[in-house]
Amino acid sequence: MRNAQVARNKAQIKLFSENKECIAALSAFNDYTKNNEKFQKEEDKKEAIRIEKSNQMQFENAYEAQLTLMKSLPYLKYLAIKKSCKKQRVPTLHIRAKCKAYYDSFEMKKANEITALQKKYKGASLELFRDKACTGKNFDQVYCGLAMSAAKNQIKQLEEDYLSNVDKLKVDFNKCQKAYAKLTAQGDRREAQKLLLSYQCKVVGDSARKLKVYNFNKAIL
Repeated sequence: MRNAQVARNKAQIKLFSENKECIAALSAFNDYTKNNEKFQKEEDKKEAIRIEKSNQMQFENAYEAQLTLMKSLPYLKYLAIKKSCKKQRVPTLHIRAKCKAYYDSFEMKKANEITALQKKYKGASLELFRDKACTGKNFDQVYCGLAMSAAKNQIKQLEEDYLSNVDKLKVDFNKCQKAYAKLTAQGDRREAQKLLLSYQCKVVGDSARKLKVYNFNKAIL
């Protein structure tokens, strides 16, 4: 029974293989199938590229919007974004744009906050702010670091200004030197030392050292 069925199948295959119309139809069907598959692959590729471009455009728009928003965001609220980024295991497009904007803008935002401190607190008041933020119960990890950088930058700028204007340096140095000489002449060493540690005289003194003037014993002529 089985052998008979196999024999019939072989006969049908032989008949089909010798039928030119069947061969042509099969060939046409195979060509259609291949062309259709090729066309579908090309369409799928085009669609994938379209979706990718659309997603990229959405990402870039969201990224730019976040950068703009972060410029005006208060510094501590800005820093809180980092925590939300770390919590996201599978971030959405919006979250990815937000986190990229945060990390890309961090150094600039930090620099702007340091500059803001320098504008808000001048001279000794900046050092007082720094000392308050960096010590005791008022310790503030964020603003301690920022204030240290701001105070350092301010002193550096003042020293550069003095060295580019030696006449101004001489005037301010001689004011400190005159007051120092008066206090030492009066025997008030404690006040004389306090004067040398004052913000103005300290900056002037540090600047003068770069001109090889190492103390306030004499005025700069």
